Amino acid sequence: MLAFASAGLARSGSGSGGEGEPLRVSYSLSIDAIPLKFGIDQGIFRSYGLEMVGEFMRSPKERRYALASGDLDCIIGDISTAIFGVANAQQTIAITSTAFERIDGGRQLALLGSGRNYMGVETLEELLDRLDSSWQNSIGVVRYTDVEFATDMLFERLGHQVDERQWYQEALDHVTVYQLLIFGKILAGVLPEPLATLASERNSIPNGGTLREGDWAFVLSEYEGVSIMPSVIVFRRELLSEGTRVERFYQAYGEAVDQLNALPREERLQLGVEMGLAAFRELYPVQGWQPPEGFAEIFEVVEFPQPRALSEEEFEAVARWAERKGYIKGGSPPTYAEVVDTSFVA
Repeated sequence: MLAFASAGLARSGSGSGGEGEPLRVSYSLSIDAIPLKFGIDQGIFRSYGLEMVGEFMRSPKERRYALASGDLDCIIGDISTAIFGVANAQQTIAITSTAFERIDGGRQLALLGSGRNYMGVETLEELLDRLDSSWQNSIGVVRYTDVEFATDMLFERLGHQVDERQWYQEALDHVTVYQLLIFGKILAGVLPEPLATLASERNSIPNGGTLREGDWAFVLSEYEGVSIMPSVIVFRRELLSEGTRVERFYQAYGEAVDQLNALPREERLQLGVEMGLAAFRELYPVQGWQPPEGFAEIFEVVEFPQPRALSEEEFEAVARWAERKGYIKGGSPPTYAEVVDTSFVA
């Protein structure tokens, strides 16, 4: 089994100390982070002369603040994170490439109905009829992220004007959405992989017989016809001109992707299982849990893409959305050139 292990993050708040200091990186529990974690755990970054300190942080806001304060050098995040960081907090950060996107046509994000809510909602239309401002009749969404962007685009494609104040129940992170969804505290929730598969698989959490047998959640939409934005790698700008560390980061990251894609299917599946179990342990710190029966048959083993330059079209789509929603202080989002640095990837 390929182990997932992360060193603790030293929070000095003083910024990077130069070429000899570790690169401090953070990620969420989704398949987006697997190449980074694999590269750290297998010593690939170290073989390029880089000491990496990796830490899971549940909240996108927490990662953004840690990056701004100098407690982090790099995050695996989303386009919104960088736009809001530059526009609303004048952070000196830059998107240097994409991190993950589905290049094989598989599922990256899903809107799931709660099998424990008992509200009789089985379709998107029934969901829309039921939504209101109460917790139980809402959709759990990590707000101010590309997940909210994609969910807005989904409902707009279906001809509905989104009312995020009435429809969306803000969650701090995807692990919280997962918990609210499987215990029926919300009507629906939006989750990335592998959490989406784990939530929709029968009895995905051992419950000791305390809950009725059945599905925790079920898929309402796989965002067909909606462009799911790639996750991105975001660095503090001061590192971009600091020697060759970022260049070596991308050399090592590219090798990690190649090695991942060369692994047998069973080993790549195990990486997804371990990521999902890590989410379980965030909720319930119990050792020795196993994935649900049948998970290996339904989880889609992904092909990991090499990082590429974020396109101006992708950036502008999210920036215009953030502007329309009133999420940008002063009204106008930063430009592509102000946020994106294409120096390190093709």
